[in-house]
Amino acid sequence: MNNLVVSGDYKNFCIRLSKETGELVLENNDNNIEISKNTINKFEVIHTEYGKNIIDVIARIIIGVYLIGYLGVIAGFTANNNYEIYRLVSVEFKDGKKSMIKMNKKHFRQLLEIVQ
Repeated sequence: MNNLVVSGDYKNFCIRLSKETGELVLENNDNNIEISKNTINKFEVIHTEYGKNIIDVIARIIIGVYLIGYLGVIAGFTANNNYEIYRLVSVEFKDGKKSMIKMNKKHFRQLLEIVQ
């Protein structure tokens, strides 16, 4: 599951975009913690996971076979069509707490906007 704190002080908190303010919020049943310049000391991207969209690969193969014949099969498999699945981000909060957050591209972009 993306958008989840996978380890650290806020383990099992979900991360979401607030509909009212557009800010990132860590939440569980008891607490809501806003992520902002005032709460984050630093962050670091630890890992980015990429994948392939099988529908895109099949479409490239079909188009390749139609346009250039059986060499199109090779072209379809070798085309670089990776997309980002998630990122693991290590976050250190100003209160000294640390967490590892697994987040999708949309949430990561929002984190960059907030911190910079």
